[in-house]
Amino acid sequence: MKTFKLSSIWIVVVLAALVIGGCAPATPAATSQPAVQPPVADTKAPAAPAPTQPPAAQPAVEKTTLSLISNWASGGTDPKGDVLKTILDDFMAANPDIEVTLEIVPDMDMGTKIETAFLGQQEPDLILQNWMGPSTAWLPDGVVIDLAPYLKEWGLEGKFKQTALKDYTVGDKVAALPIEGFNWPIWYNTEILEKAGVTTLPTTWDELKDAAKKIRAAGYQPWSIGGKDWTGGDWFLTAISASLGKEKATELFSKGGFSQSAEARAFVEAFVDLRDSEVFADNFEGLEYETVQALFFSGKAAMIHDGSWAYASLPKELEGKIKLGGVPLPPNSKGAAKPFWYSSYEGKGLWVTRNGSQKLEAIKKFAQFFFQDKYMAQFVEKAGMVHPFNELEYDQSVLPSLFVDSLDLDVDVVKPAHFYAPSNLYDAWYDVTKTAFSPGTSVDEILQTMDDLYK
Repeated sequence: MKTFKLSSIWIVVVLAALVIGGCAPATPAATSQPAVQPPVADTKAPAAPAPTQPPAAQPAVEKTTLSLISNWASGGTDPKGDVLKTILDDFMAANPDIEVTLEIVPDMDMGTKIETAFLGQQEPDLILQNWMGPSTAWLPDGVVIDLAPYLKEWGLEGKFKQTALKDYTVGDKVAALPIEGFNWPIWYNTEILEKAGVTTLPTTWDELKDAAKKIRAAGYQPWSIGGKDWTGGDWFLTAISASLGKEKATELFSKGGFSQSAEARAFVEAFVDLRDSEVFADNFEGLEYETVQALFFSGKAAMIHDGSWAYASLPKELEGKIKLGGVPLPPNSKGAAKPFWYSSYEGKGLWVTRNGSQKLEAIKKFAQFFFQDKYMAQFVEKAGMVHPFNELEYDQSVLPSLFVDSLDLDVDVVKPAHFYAPSNLYDAWYDVTKTAFSPGTSVDEILQTMDDLYK
């Protein structure tokens, strides 16, 4: 206890000394000062600037990400891919709070891709896709939303031709906003026709067979067509629609019954005769779009069934040598009175999915940006695309010559018959047409394959 008290006293003494010492002058006062102080240079260091507060951290811009899926790839053979890239780059530069990611998927894989993603609730926000079998069911199935209520809100009301908007309309609902129209004629290499002694474009299947014989005799392939994919498939289905007429095509393709139809049998008989008359290029049953186009573009084939999407891809060495015409009429045609083509605005539309409906403010900005006249004019000028707008100014002097020629083509318009079939059968029709293009397949076998889809 004594020790504790003593220690405490010493602590008090020490503290008192420290306090007193802190109050005393730093140096003792001088005993004497000179009468006059000499000037002393100011050696005092400048005062340190008051510490500044670091600038307040700016909150990071919160980005909305829009996922987009398309088959238009930049740097490829389709110039529309480059235009799309320009739009996306410009949009993100003008809207730093929105990022658009792009996934490229082949056109024919799009249906399976989207529907699989939808089942897993992982579908993209936006889709660029045509109006075809699988996509015609997207709106009733809830994959995409009705865009009719947004046309006015997004400032797009009155922008589109009614015929273009109608191609994506179901009842009073709009499944997608139209982007790409197209036409789909027969391209003829006039240099080959001249060498073969074919003086006029064929307008019937009999004239087509006669022209094919002369073309082969001149050392060229007649018609470059793909029996393996949609290039032959869509031609077959458009031709049968022209042969049957819309009413009969709707009846048969809605529920089947081809084997019992005299009209369907007559068409298939005429097709088998055409197939076996060497009208199509050698090994046509194994050809598909890339090989079909390469055969024609290399100057080895006289004819191809190709669309307006390819006008801008015509090689320079073929410029001035190509003439467009309609598809020659099959015998006893009830759906067309003269050579025909399939033409519509179903080539490409902008679809907003169920997931996209959660980001409508960002999508509104994107749609307004995308459908500006300057970008639609680029699609026309760089890709020869048939545009869907009521009015659009563009430089006609830069348009592909084939595009200009197509605008004056006098043909009937026919829609492929499989559009009248249930949407779940759309892709299956290409299996049927592959069977039809296989050499040796009989009329009865083809008709039976057609009916088997409806069992």
